[in-house]
Amino acid sequence: MKDDYSLYTEKITIGYSHCDHTGLAKLPVMGSFLQDIAMRHDMLLHREVLKIPRIKHLFALVRLNIFVLERPRWKDEITISTWLQPLEGENRFVYRNFTFADRRGKEIGLCTITAFPIDLKKRKAQELPDEIKTLPTREKTLSTGENSRIRRPQKITSQTAGTVLPGDIDMYEHVNNNRYLCWAIDHSPLEIQNRYFCYSGEIQFRMELKNGQEFLCKMEITELDAGLTAVHQIVRKEDNRECARILTRWKERTVF
Repeated sequence: MKDDYSLYTEKITIGYSHCDHTGLAKLPVMGSFLQDIAMRHDMLLHREVLKIPRIKHLFALVRLNIFVLERPRWKDEITISTWLQPLEGENRFVYRNFTFADRRGKEIGLCTITAFPIDLKKRKAQELPDEIKTLPTREKTLSTGENSRIRRPQKITSQTAGTVLPGDIDMYEHVNNNRYLCWAIDHSPLEIQNRYFCYSGEIQFRMELKNGQEFLCKMEITELDAGLTAVHQIVRKEDNRECARILTRWKERTVF
């Protein structure tokens, strides 16, 4: 029987450092799990399908959308599954999906990402390599409910400044994708963070920030009956150029 490498699954136990003060897993931590699992699936595909001993092709994210229906607690075991969607025509983008399930197999969250191949030395996009087009895919397509362009914040509710630190930079010498979600949440007003928790984040990436650069995190909040929605804009302080636009959704801590 031929091995099926289209689906990759791992079990993870939620650790103490993964949780907030209420004992529930933080959304950016869930996002960091996805990065590691996607990398291990890519390594498996390169080794077993492409017969290449190491990852040859790198991808830059254009969009990330993570939605957690039920946040796991400390010591909970969750199962994360990931797969690539079939490529669409001449589209140069690659689409990867993820699901989170609890110990009983109940789906508690999902994530979708869109990425394109990049020349790391030139820091520029390139055509989709023919090898990538041969990788196994799955027809199942997820929807997080939001795929339209995130609007620019209109009425700024909060604005704070930050600096890109060495710990924000990953092995490919750019800001780790998950840091943008961390910044959006951590730069939100404390009264928001104390009353609500963030259960959904959608990021549209615009341009890179570099180590040592200062940025502004602008935020517009819209209150809803079940919580609130916020639009964040991260801009480079020196020239006000937009680096990322983020949509977050929050619920009161008594809800789940």
